[in-house]
Amino acid sequence: MTVVGDEGVCASSFVIAAQAAIHDGCHWIHSECFWECFNASPGHYPDVPHPRRHHVSAMKRPCVYILASKRDGILYVGVTSDLWQRMSQHVQHLFEGFTAKYNVTQLVYYEWHATMDEAIVREKQLKNWQRAWKVRLVHETNREWRNLYNFDTSEIEELPHAIELAER
Repeated sequence: MTVVGDEGVCASSFVIAAQAAIHDGCHWIHSECFWECFNASPGHYPDVPHPRRHHVSAMKRPCVYILASKRDGILYVGVTSDLWQRMSQHVQHLFEGFTAKYNVTQLVYYEWHATMDEAIVREKQLKNWQRAWKVRLVHETNREWRNLYNFDTSEIEELPHAIELAER
């Protein structure tokens, strides 16, 4: 697709496709034509992350994660096959819902799983846990409640337990 310089074409064709691509996990967003258009007028596309801030993971890995609004704050338990992409979506509030409404964007705990089915079972288990148990789980692995996701670099800090779970 060629950019003809008409911002209306860019907005209708590129942004909608890029937003759909982000939500579907597609890597179309790195299209050269799209970024020519984006860089020409970045203010027109507030919901589309710039490539420097959008990590495309080389390998998708099933993962269960816990987000917090702050230390000992509101908690959210989720599951994903691409933690980097999902964290970018949470931080940018790309989806309406609980995490956007309560600004629950700090990654405080995660664990890798061999299959998505295992991850989903574990997510359901954690969602049924009492809050105190979830807090204790975070305290055991991340006592300072550090945000393990760096939005600027798209890096996720490794936790010793995450490696152990992946090897099981």
